[in-house]
Amino acid sequence: MRRLLAGNADGKAVSLENQARGHSFDCSARNPAQDMPRDDTAPIHPPSLAGGPARDFAAASHQLKVMDLGSGGGLPGIPLKICLPFIDLTLVESTKKKARFLETALRELGIEGVEVIDRHSREIEKDPVHQGKYDIVVARAVAELKDLVELVFPFIKLGGRLIAYKGAKAEEEIAEAEKTLKKLYGIVEDTRDIDALEGKSGKRITVIKKNRESF
Repeated sequence: MRRLLAGNADGKAVSLENQARGHSFDCSARNPAQDMPRDDTAPIHPPSLAGGPARDFAAASHQLKVMDLGSGGGLPGIPLKICLPFIDLTLVESTKKKARFLETALRELGIEGVEVIDRHSREIEKDPVHQGKYDIVVARAVAELKDLVELVFPFIKLGGRLIAYKGAKAEEEIAEAEKTLKKLYGIVEDTRDIDALEGKSGKRITVIKKNRESF
């Protein structure tokens, strides 16, 4: 997935929109609200995205705040914004060079309203602007689940969710994270295979809900 956001030989960001449409993010069932004036009291109908976890983006009466933690080359954050333009997206990437690339990619793609933070999550977890403010945090290839939950939960509001993109050891990581989840009042709400979408073996999405404040 990361290669979708790689620059081309001329140093320009490649266009993600068409690639996102034919890859893991199916934009075909786009929210009709994006083509009309926003009514923040109207329900948001989920697009067909990654086989179902987009339900966690649905039925909101407010603009959903979404963080892509450890965004790297911009995945899955930027394709999510392309498919779901109504989300309020923050990309967190501590490597300065990668953060500058994200800014360039957003500019080249004409995507507005996305914040790029070039600091480590530990540096901003107690910032009132970010602490407990996000409905959903997505993360891919950041850390093992037990460590990822500790990194992410300070940012998630009560009832919010972590959507973690994991590999073949997802079930093993869930088992190892049991104590951490119990301590932080997180529950595994869903885990599903996404092999058919990615064309690779062992890729899974794990959805974890924050049931109670612990910070």
